Amino acid sequence: MNILFMGSPDFCVEFLKKINTRHDVVGIITKSDSVRKGRRQSRKNNPEWYALSNNIILMRPEKLNKQFVTRVRNLKPDIILVVAYGKKLPP
Repeated sequence: MNILFMGSPDFCVEFLKKINTRHDVVGIITKSDSVRKGRRQSRKNNPEWYALSNNIILMRPEKLNKQFVTRVRNLKPDIILVVAYGKKLPP
């Protein structure tokens, strides 16, 4: 199953590791570093780091507009899994 993952906090990496063992993660969408906040938002062991270290497409959109929706559709995910992404998703 092709899964597009959306999440920003560090704890999302645990979800990604388990999902990626059984399914194909076709992309990871997360907030940009400038938007991410919190005490434990490290540069390592976050969704961005996981995407880059596993050769998974990484997207950090500023706005969830029509271009974003087109890019998501082009990845052809079977499902989109959202874990603590933090932005309202368009229809």
